[in-house]
Amino acid sequence: MEALHNEEWPKAEKLLALALESDPNNRAALRLRSLCAIQMDRLDIAEACLCRIACLNPSSSIFMELGCFYEKQGVIPKAIACLERAVDLGLRSTAIYAMLGMLLRKDHPRRSEYFYEKLAEQDPKHAALSWENARKLGDSGEHLEAYAIMEKLSKTQKENVAVIFNMAYHQYAAGQHEEGLTLAQKGYEILTKKGMEPDFNFTYNIESSRYSLKKHDFAVPQCEIECEKKRRKERPYLCRGELWDGKSDISGKHLVIYGDQGLGDNIHFVRFIPLLRDHGCASITLRVPHPLIGIFDYYLNHLDGSVKVNVFPMMLPLESYPGDFYISLLNLPYRMGIRRDQVTGRDGYFQAEPALVEQKRTLFTDGSYRVGIKWQGNPNQGNDQRRSFSFYEFLRLREVPDIQLYSLHYDPADKWLDTICESEGVTNLAPHMHCFRHTSALIEHLDLVITVDTGVAHLCGALAKPTWVVTPYNACWRYPLKGEQSDWYNSQRIFRQGYGESWSSVMQRVIEALHKHMAEQSLASANLP
Repeated sequence: MEALHNEEWPKAEKLLALALESDPNNRAALRLRSLCAIQMDRLDIAEACLCRIACLNPSSSIFMELGCFYEKQGVIPKAIACLERAVDLGLRSTAIYAMLGMLLRKDHPRRSEYFYEKLAEQDPKHAALSWENARKLGDSGEHLEAYAIMEKLSKTQKENVAVIFNMAYHQYAAGQHEEGLTLAQKGYEILTKKGMEPDFNFTYNIESSRYSLKKHDFAVPQCEIECEKKRRKERPYLCRGELWDGKSDISGKHLVIYGDQGLGDNIHFVRFIPLLRDHGCASITLRVPHPLIGIFDYYLNHLDGSVKVNVFPMMLPLESYPGDFYISLLNLPYRMGIRRDQVTGRDGYFQAEPALVEQKRTLFTDGSYRVGIKWQGNPNQGNDQRRSFSFYEFLRLREVPDIQLYSLHYDPADKWLDTICESEGVTNLAPHMHCFRHTSALIEHLDLVITVDTGVAHLCGALAKPTWVVTPYNACWRYPLKGEQSDWYNSQRIFRQGYGESWSSVMQRVIEALHKHMAEQSLASANLP
C-alpha cells in the first residue's frame, strides 16, 4: 500500500503479482494490479485482471469498468458488449446510457436511440442526443424511423415547434405529404398563438409543401418582407431603394434583381423577368453567378419589346448597384401575382448562339444516338448527397445499343474525369464547357440528356431539349409528387425514386425506358418516306 501511495507503480505491481500467486482469486489484489498496469501502460495485464474479476464476480460494476477500459483503448465492439452486459445485470445510470448511445450511434443508430431514450427519461436535458440520432437517420434516408424518435420527444415537449417541424419534415420526406403539411401548419399556429415571428426557412418549407400538393401557386414565405426588413436594419449598407412588394408602382423606375440561389434556380426563374415590361419598369440590373452572365445577357436582351437588362456578377454588394427597388429573383412570380397555370416558358425560352453551336459540331460523331449524362451536382449544395449518385450507374446505359454517351459533368478538381471517360468510351465535354453559353451550344447537338437534379436539368428544359431527370424520393418542391410530367418544362420526363428504392433500381427503370424509346425512334425512322 505504501508503494501505491507513493505512486511507485512498478514496485506495487510486482508485489501484487506475488500476492496473487498465493491467492489468484483475490479480487482486491486483482483490481489494484489492474490500476498499476494501466499507469504503466501494460494494458494486457490490466485487461487480464479485469476479466478475471468479471469471471469471479459478474457484477454490473465490473462490466461497467471493463467497458470503460475498452472504450479508452478504442476497442468499441468489446466496450459495447461489456456495457450492455452491465445494463443486463441491472445498472441504470445516465453515464452508461450516454456511453452506449454514443458508441452505437455511428453504426447502430436504432439501438443507440433506445439508450438515448432511457437517458432522456432520467434526465430530460439529454433529449438533444435523440435529436442528433434522428438527424443521422434522416441523413441516411430512414425518415420514418427519425419521425418515430421525434414523435416520442413530442410527448414531453408538446408545444416545442422545432420538434413539430422536424416531425413534419421527416413525414414529408418519407412521402407522407399531407400528414407532414398538417403538422407543419400546427407548428405555425403555435407560433402565431405565442406571438412569435416564424423562422424564414420554416415558413418556406410550409409554402413549398403547399405548392407540391397543388394547394399554392408559388412557394414564397409569408414572412419574406419581415426578414428583408430585419436584414436591412442589421446591415443597412447591403442594399439601396425599397424592397418591391409587387404592388408599388415601378413605372419608369430602376429595379435591382439578385439571383442569390443556385445556378439551376436562377435559370428556372429568369423566365419571369421579361414580364416586368407589363409593369412599366424602365431598366433592370440583374446580379447572378458568373457562369450565367453570358447566356442571361443573350436571352434577356434579344427579346422584342423587353426591358433593358444589365447583367452583372454577384461578387459586389447590392449597394454597388443603386436602384429604386430591389427583389430576389425567386420571389418575382409570387410578388407579380402569377398563378401556376400562367407559368411561361414550358416549351423553352433559351436559344443557343448559332455561331457557338456550329463551332462545337466537330466534337460529335454521326451515326449514334447522342445521350448526355450528368450524375452529380455541386457537392457543396446541402442536398447533394441525396440527389447525386455514381458515374458507374450511368455507365449501365451502355446496355442500350446504338447510343453514344457524352459527359456533361464539370468540376475542375476532377483530374480523373478525362482518363476515366476515355477508358469507358464516354466523350468528355468538360474541356469545352467554359460557361453556360458554351454548355447550351453543346447540348443542342445531343438527342437526349439524362441527369440528376442540377443546373443542367434546368438549362436543358429552358432549351426545350428532351431531358430525363432522375430525382430522389424527397426531391425539391418543383418536381411533381406523382406522374412524370414537369410543371415547368414540357420537354422533361421525371424519374422519381420511391421511398426506400435504391438508385440501381431507379436506373433500371431508366434503362428500360431508354430501350423502349430507342425502339420507337427506330420505328419512326423506318416509316419515313
